[in-house]
Amino acid sequence: MPSEEVTLLDTIYSPDKISQPVLIHDRIEFHNVSSLERLAELPGLMLSRYPREVRESLATLSQADGISVRMAQESTGCELRFVAAFAHTTRLFLSSPFYDTTVQVFCGDYAQSEVALPAGRLVTLELMPPANFCDVAAQPLAAGSRFAPQVWRVIGNRAPVFYHGIDANGCEVRPPRADEKPRLRLLAYGSSITHGTWKSYPYQAGFRLGLDVLNKGLAGSCFCQPEIAEHLACGETWDIATLELGVNMRGRFTPDEFRARASQLIATLRRHHPAAPLGVITTFPNYADHLKDRTRVEAVRDAAYRDILREIVAAQHNERVLLIEGSGMLPVMGGLSTDLLHPSEFGQMVMGERLAEALRPLLALLPAG
Repeated sequence: MPSEEVTLLDTIYSPDKISQPVLIHDRIEFHNVSSLERLAELPGLMLSRYPREVRESLATLSQADGISVRMAQESTGCELRFVAAFAHTTRLFLSSPFYDTTVQVFCGDYAQSEVALPAGRLVTLELMPPANFCDVAAQPLAAGSRFAPQVWRVIGNRAPVFYHGIDANGCEVRPPRADEKPRLRLLAYGSSITHGTWKSYPYQAGFRLGLDVLNKGLAGSCFCQPEIAEHLACGETWDIATLELGVNMRGRFTPDEFRARASQLIATLRRHHPAAPLGVITTFPNYADHLKDRTRVEAVRDAAYRDILREIVAAQHNERVLLIEGSGMLPVMGGLSTDLLHPSEFGQMVMGERLAEALRPLLALLPAG
């Protein structure tokens, strides 16, 4: 369907960035949202993780890239962030035109509720400050948190989410200040294992490291297209990145093709962000590691892809480019779901803990701020 990118009513810049805008509309910060778009005759504004021009470029490449286009439209990890000072009840109007989905509501880092968005219905979220927040001291409430507890965060799941407006009953609404959210951003690119909700491993690692998370995973795809590489390098603002590569490419690309695409992705990110640490994650343990028939393409290419990533990282000769073995992040098959490919919630938690351990030394390479 045709789309029309809207003009932002207000644009601000993050104080620790040079040239990238933080997307602000109706005095709400739209985090992990590359563009707000009108889509055909549908009401509201779609929260898109990848901008229209990137999606359209993918659509012209090949039929195999069609799934990338659909996944890029999903609002997974897209957040509406705002502070509604003195408002007893703030109403936020959202919809999911195509699929049943949910959004998760947080007060800072505190989970409040999960709200259903039935397909095709406009839903009113009534947000009321938690009663106990007023009864406890402010210092322990904020201690160890990435976000100030007064920051409302409404987080999208696996479907396109549309924004329709906000009503704070005449009270002031404003985007979070720099001191009310994390200073550093972690960009996560990968397959459906990465393209997950706030419970998935990038968010688990971000919580442990005090990082904000940009989830740019593409379920069923993650083909390392040059258009994706250019957007991640030039169209997003981040300080450290992880690349989970290979599992969705093994049925479509030879090892030589995988090498070319993975090399180009890493080279593009390094060219535009030479000082930013980069974690390259090999394929996680899955059923292909234990197939009885070791000649099946999944088994052969999993092993080949892992070796290729090891070689690419070794050739960098750079302490800021780190190879992270998927087997080290998820050491047991019991952390998978029954498809023996996707991690369970327990597996995601383990992976987040292990990823945080791996990335912590890289954070020390970043300038203090």
